[in-house]
Amino acid sequence: MYDLLNTLFILCMSCISITHFYVNDSYVKNALLGYFFIDGYLHRNNTDIFIHHCLFAFLTYYIQPREFFYKYLLFEWTTLFLMCYRDWKWKTKELFAISWIALRIVYNPIITYNIMIDQYHSKYIYFLCSNVMYALFFHWTCKMLHRKINTAYGFSSMMLYFFPTLFMLYNDTMTFEKYIGVYYQSLISFYFHVIREKKHDHYLNYKMAKALDTSGITYFASRYIIPNQYYQILLSISNVFIKYFFVNSEFHSIILFLTICKMLYLHNETILLVIPGSYIMYNNIVHNQFSLFEKYAWHFFVSISLAYTLMN
Repeated sequence: MYDLLNTLFILCMSCISITHFYVNDSYVKNALLGYFFIDGYLHRNNTDIFIHHCLFAFLTYYIQPREFFYKYLLFEWTTLFLMCYRDWKWKTKELFAISWIALRIVYNPIITYNIMIDQYHSKYIYFLCSNVMYALFFHWTCKMLHRKINTAYGFSSMMLYFFPTLFMLYNDTMTFEKYIGVYYQSLISFYFHVIREKKHDHYLNYKMAKALDTSGITYFASRYIIPNQYYQILLSISNVFIKYFFVNSEFHSIILFLTICKMLYLHNETILLVIPGSYIMYNNIVHNQFSLFEKYAWHFFVSISLAYTLMN
């Protein structure tokens, strides 16, 4: 009985997300808060769902203006397709996959960027919420591709989003290009470091993930030392092919080394980050493996360095 009521409620919320001009906002928000409370209590032993409900209950209560609230409510279409497939065995698996990528992976950062720009005085609150939201969505995306995979190795990549975005917000230097670049770099890095433990699983396409991850490094590094955007993109695309066909290539490391040299010249204090970060990178190149601690340490040093390159 609960599954039926749950599905009907999500169907109702999904429809309201596109017909919200005809509804009372307070009724919708109160209904959602009640749903998050009841469903969160029933799933209190499921940490992922409990955190998700707490986060979106807060956003439901706090978010302004109403247009952004209903844009986030569009995410419920993915939940609806999942319920239809999982609970009622309807053939909506493909719709779920397409809507998940389109809404929660591609559309989501666009909304979040706009709300942080629009709600300037609340930008840090939305920024902190976005960290939790992205971590959950990245985690669930990996679980959809490989249900039993361990995502613990991916969460360190969230620092690639946290520190650069925080620095940009603080210095008022955030642009859409920078924000989307940081978002996708953290997403690709999250996926790559999760599947790195299962590199022989061809379904997960380890080689392509590694090529894209290092190309993100190449893009941001070249962006700091080469003013011409055409060459920045050319180097990044070149690295995709180089890294894919020559897995042991360190082309991106050369670009990164030049960037580090410039950063040390302009910001002497970063030597405190560069020395341990360089040691970890050297250890990775030689032994081709990271411990969990080294992943977190590496991503901390890289994320702070990336933040410095985006402050202007």
